[in-house]
This record gives sequence, C-alpha cells and structure tokens, in this order.
Amino acid sequence: MYSKQRMKLLEVALDFVPEPIFAIDLDKKVILWNKAMEELFGVERKDILGKGDYEYSYIFYKERRPTLIDLVLEPNEECESLYKNFKRYPSGDIEGESYIKEKGYYDWGKASKILDDEGKVIGAITISRDMSNYRRIQAEMDDNKRRYEVLFENSPDAIAYLDSLHRIADINLSFTRIFGYTLDECKGKDLDEIVSKEGKSEEAKAITKVLFETGDVKQTVVRYTKDSKPIDVQARGILVKNKDAVIGAYGMYTDIRELLKKEIELQEINEELEASNQELEAALNQLKAAEAELRYQYEKLEYMLYHDQLTGVYDRISYDKCIKQVDVKSNLPLTIIISDLNGLKLVNDAFGLKTGDKLLKRIARILKKNCPEDSKIVRVGGDEFSILLPKTDEFLANEIIEKIKSDIEKVKIESLKLSMSFGSFTKYNKKQNIYEIHSNAEDKMNRMKLFESPSMRGRTISTIIKTLHEKNTREEQHSHRVSELCVKMGMVMGLPSADIQELKTVGLLHDIGKIGIEESILNKPGKLTEEEMTQMKKHPEIGYRILSSVNDMAEMANYVLAHHERIDGKGYPKGLKGMEIPLQARIIAIADAYDAMTSHRSYRTAMSEKEATAELLKSAGTQLDSYLVDVFVNRVIRR
Repeated sequence: MYSKQRMKLLEVALDFVPEPIFAIDLDKKVILWNKAMEELFGVERKDILGKGDYEYSYIFYKERRPTLIDLVLEPNEECESLYKNFKRYPSGDIEGESYIKEKGYYDWGKASKILDDEGKVIGAITISRDMSNYRRIQAEMDDNKRRYEVLFENSPDAIAYLDSLHRIADINLSFTRIFGYTLDECKGKDLDEIVSKEGKSEEAKAITKVLFETGDVKQTVVRYTKDSKPIDVQARGILVKNKDAVIGAYGMYTDIRELLKKEIELQEINEELEASNQELEAALNQLKAAEAELRYQYEKLEYMLYHDQLTGVYDRISYDKCIKQVDVKSNLPLTIIISDLNGLKLVNDAFGLKTGDKLLKRIARILKKNCPEDSKIVRVGGDEFSILLPKTDEFLANEIIEKIKSDIEKVKIESLKLSMSFGSFTKYNKKQNIYEIHSNAEDKMNRMKLFESPSMRGRTISTIIKTLHEKNTREEQHSHRVSELCVKMGMVMGLPSADIQELKTVGLLHDIGKIGIEESILNKPGKLTEEEMTQMKKHPEIGYRILSSVNDMAEMANYVLAHHERIDGKGYPKGLKGMEIPLQARIIAIADAYDAMTSHRSYRTAMSEKEATAELLKSAGTQLDSYLVDVFVNRVIRR
C-alpha cells in the first residue's frame, strides 16, 4: 500500500493539475479527490474520502453503478456499453466518453490501475477532460458536410468526383440521370473510359490531364451515355487540394443539347448557364473554405488538447508524451530542468489572478527565448515548469539556467522582481530511468527553493506595502499612527519587548489586505455604498492570505484577520466574540477606531480627543474590549 506520506504528496501534486482526478482502493472507497474535482462537482475532499458504495457514481450520474474507474479493475460489458468510444488498451488502461447531464457537458475519461512497489494492484485512478467544445466542432463539421452533400446531389449538372489517378470516387444523381450509370457501375473506373465511345477516350483523357496540370478546363465536347447515345455537353473541372497537393478534382458536365437546338434562345440560355456556373463554383469554393476551416479547427483543437492555454507551452497531460519523444539514445546526454516561480500564490492574493497570469506568461516567453528549438517546455503545475533538453550536458544546462535567471532579474511587474528556483539533472546513458532524472532535478529545485522562496516573499510583502501607500497616502499615515498607538498600549500594559515589537509590526501591516481593494473605493471622497462596503470588508481575509504565506508572519496573519471582529460577535469575517479574539487584534481594533475618528475625512471633520474617547467608551463591551478601552483612554490618551 502507499504510505500516508506518499498519498499526501500525491494529493498535493494533483491539486495543481487542472483536470479532475480521483482514485479508489480495492474496496471502491475514495482515497484521492483533487481540487479540480471539488470545483467541478461542488463536493469537498473531506466529504467524499473514504466513501464507498459508488458514492462518486451518484455524484456524476445520480445513480449508483460501476463507472470507468471500476471497469479498469472489473470489466463489465453492460456498463462498458454506456460509454462512447470505449477502449481497453494492452496496458490495461481504459478510456471512454459519457455525458454528465447534471453538468451539461461531455466527459472524456481515462482510468488506470494503481500498483504498489511490488506490482500488486491496490486501486485505480481516473482523469477527466471536458469534450463539449470538441463535440460542438464535430457537430458543425457534420452540418457543413450535410449542406455540401445537398448541393452536390441536387445540382442539375452531372458531377463526378475523381481521385488523383482520375478514377471515379463518387457521382451525383444528375450524373446517373444524364449518363445512365449508377455509382456501383462506375466507382473506381477511369471517368474518360466511362463517358467516351469505346476505343476513343484519348481526347477526353487529354482534357482531364490538362485539368490536373492547370486546374482550368471548360470545353464543349461530345460524351456518351451507357447505351452509347452521344450527348453534347460542356465539360468543366475544379481541382481539390490539400494545402498545395492535388488530391482530386470535380468533373462537371452540363447537357447542352437543348442549347444547340434552340439557336434563338442561345443568348438567354448562355446567361443562365453562366449564372449556374457561378453558383456552382461559389458552392465548391465554399466547400474548399469549409474544408480549410475544418482542418484549422482540428489543428486548433489538437493544439488545445496538448498545450497550456495561458502560456502556450505544453501542458501536464502531454508531459509523458514529450518525455517519450526525447528519451531516445540519439538525444543523450539529456537534461531535465525543473523550475518553480517563487511567490506566485502571494502575488495572486495581493495583486489578483491577472497579475499572476501576466507573471506566468512573461516567464514562459523568457523560457522559450533561452531554450534551444528542439527543447520541450512543459507547465507541469500552477507555478512549475519542466524543460527537456536533448543533447545537453549539465554544463550547457547551467549556462541556459544562468541566461534565464539574467533575463528574469530584468523584469518587473507591478513593481515586483521575479524570482525562480531551478534544479537540473542529466541522463548520460540509456539504462538511467528518465523519471528518476526528473525526480532528482525536482529534489535539487526544492532544496534551492528553501533558500530562495522566503526572501522572495519578504521582498513581495515590502512591494505590497509600498504599492498600497502609493495608491492611498492616507493609508500610510494611518498605519504609522496605529502602529505607534499599539506600541504605547503594549508598553503601559507591561507586555514583553518582543510582543511590543510584534504589535508595532502588525499595526503597520493591519490594512495590507487593502491592496486587493479597488483604488476607486479606497480613495472615494464620500461614504461607501453597501456593495462597496462588502468589497472593503474583504481586506482582513486578503491580508491574512498575504501574511500567512511568510513563515515568521503566520501568527501576525491571525491578528490581521481578526482586527475587525467585535466583542459581541457581530464583527467580521468569522464573527468571533470575547476572548476568542486574539489580544493583539483587540488592541489594534481600538487604535484603528481611535485614529479613524480623529482623522479628517472628506465627508466629515475629525473628532476631538474628547469626542473620540467618548465614542470608544460607548463602544466598550459591544464592539471593543472594555478593559482595553479603559487602559487606552486613561493610560495612553489621557496620561
């Protein structure tokens, strides 16, 4: 069995995978449920782990039955028939498609057995992907095909589609009506042999040759029906190409016997014929355009399946495929570089996902710029990239890493300097396992990250504070005053110097979460609307997420989170009450309230010291801690 530690590591790793993944043991109980599964089905990991009796099937299909993950362990033809395009591979893996009505999308899934270190089956794992867009494109392709089949079949002209060897592949109804042949009678035969007089097909073949050489044929000729009856026709042709290669042609015959009989109506009929030609040519051009569009959509879909949509590099699903492509003897030495963008979560919390996405896209461009053309760059996690470098030893790999680092140091986004941790390992002989090479490179990267990531987070905190104060200078002055009041409070209470220093720091940082609030709200001259106040109330949680990412600020993060809680439990965000609120948060709340009341606002004048202390005393026991208010008023303000 997998150890709890290995399962935890696997669980953490799979949380970075954007596709929904879950696993079961041999008792069909859920042992793994990644974040993508939580987000897709609204079921948290804690509520599904350990559940059996096909609980996951009920979540997907509202019925309890074997699903793809069960079928990889126990084949069941009846249940397998419920999946479209069901396949079972020699390796034992299976895949199939199903429609999840609850979510309204087509699901492609692949399931594999889980083996322990001795090769014994201990469970199964499955990964899913939304195929709704693929189904939509496929439906559009089918619709286009049907439209052009209607044009082909209902044309009044006899039309034959020829392959590159001039053999008939298809004919329309008008071809049968005019020449008397069915498709079964002429399919695979030379067109010119079919519609020419026996033994006299040279002239017709010459015309067809011109068509395939020049793409332009339009002649009045005599052709023959199945019963050898001559017909005056206008012969035309249009080539069909795949890119620059000719793959076939349409041969079209317009029966002009009536035209030749009616000289007096010749001009009229010619005009109609020209109009018919233009209509048909337009239809065929549409067909070509549709074919080109279908090819484009297919290539686009294939690209989307194997590339990360944000950065344009390969995605995690394609990693094994990339490894198999480069892991060949001719590519030795083969180096794998594992890199991790430091502080991405902190950036996302502080500046928003758009800034985080901008960082990732900039990093991807730098990696592409500095890596050889035959390398493969894969985004294997939210902030982690793997670079596969064929014919690259460790020395050349280190040069590439240094070039990447040099470019990264030159980049600033939102006043942030980027930082990445790198680890590399090289495969020199065929016997070395490529996945061990990956693991060794990842271990080296993780060791580097232990040293580099904390300093990056510290720099980011400083940048966040600077940016916040640039957005609102009033916040800078307010933070310093609150910090000073907190220090005075700590001193009169006789707190240890370390606690006083902590109060000083948390007083400065208590509103750091306002970096995530729109500048228009922070600087609004009047009172905030209810909706704006809802946004403003999010700043303690944002501040908590920012500070909790820094190890030595984890405790202060809790004080920041609670500095708008109330003694009566009516505060936010958790509704803590009384002594549930940390002492430091209760002190900050008093200093924060006092400074806010004694500071000028565009919509009101500043209160006097007497008025502000009266308000504090009025709020004691409900909003603020009674004892601490008494200490603050009598020993800090009135001393």
